[in-house]
Amino acid sequence: MTAKSENLKDSKDINLYWISGSPPSWRVMLALLLRQMPYQSKQLDHSKKQNRSPSYLAINPTGQVPTLVHGQTIVRESIAILAYIDRAFDGPALFGQSLEEAASIWQMVMDFENNLRPDATSIAQMLLRDQSENRKKEHEDAGKQFFNWLSQLEQKFSYSQWICCNSPSAADCWLYPSVAWVERAAKVSQSSLSERFATPFADFTNLPTWKQQMEGLKGFEETVPPHWN
Repeated sequence: MTAKSENLKDSKDINLYWISGSPPSWRVMLALLLRQMPYQSKQLDHSKKQNRSPSYLAINPTGQVPTLVHGQTIVRESIAILAYIDRAFDGPALFGQSLEEAASIWQMVMDFENNLRPDATSIAQMLLRDQSENRKKEHEDAGKQFFNWLSQLEQKFSYSQWICCNSPSAADCWLYPSVAWVERAAKVSQSSLSERFATPFADFTNLPTWKQQMEGLKGFEETVPPHWN
């Protein structure tokens, strides 16, 4: 019998290990929010190296987050967890209702992961570490690619409320935390190059509407990294 047929919805059955500010962790929280699935929060303190503790490494040998433990099943890597949530629990489809939607969402998620994530990560880390000015060329190149992505998405949102279909999907869960991470990094950075990234949607019309929709999801505020407050 599968987890879905058992329909396990007791929060005691679902444990999510995460670190505040981790975009991959936030993706999973948003997915669980869309599914309205209660879970046991297992926040790890990166500064105390709790993700390298023997007890956590026994669950996830990579020491990375997030990790979802559902009963006897352990799933790591955020995209794999999104796919697991989609199959394990009832609720709105994270990867589409049709073959066409599933293909579109999977393509977009993997495009984000392979092509957008490196630039978003580079920008955020350089800003947070005040390395942007010393690595200006790298910073500018990553910024150019980042805003190229936003421009493409701006066009997509001119005819679609959400990234891939008529409801929020795994693609929306992936994108929001990564853009918010860059925005947050820019706001706390001391770099003179941070201003453009502090309001990345300032020159767009449709992207701010999408952002407001994500932030308007019931329970969204509970997913925001605690240390950001």
